Amino acid sequence: MKKAFTLTELLVVIILVGILASLAIPRIGGSVDKAMETEAKVALRQVQELQKIYYLEHKTYSTDLAAIDFSQEDTVADDPDDGTARYRIQIVSADSEGFRAEAVPVVKDLRTYIISAKGKSRIQP
Repeated sequence: MKKAFTLTELLVVIILVGILASLAIPRIGGSVDKAMETEAKVALRQVQELQKIYYLEHKTYSTDLAAIDFSQEDTVADDPDDGTARYRIQIVSADSEGFRAEAVPVVKDLRTYIISAKGKSRIQP
């Protein structure tokens, strides 16, 4: 005679798996958000370093990302199939005194990050 699981046993296992999944998914989501925010911070630091080099050569900061050789990846909003960036990097203002660059999220309710020539970074909720 073959032994099989009863319907009650299968339902108990399915309920336990559901409870465990409901506990794990929010933690994974938070890790994904932190990874996206780290992406923004790294890109802004790169812009800052490229602006320093540009300033040494031209005695002013640039308002153009291409002029400082910063390559923005396609965002998921611009290209849903091939886009990978969750933030759009932009230089808001620049002159001989300094610059201000932002990383603006294109997905979810993530924070906007700002960096200046002096290395000060801020977060806008």
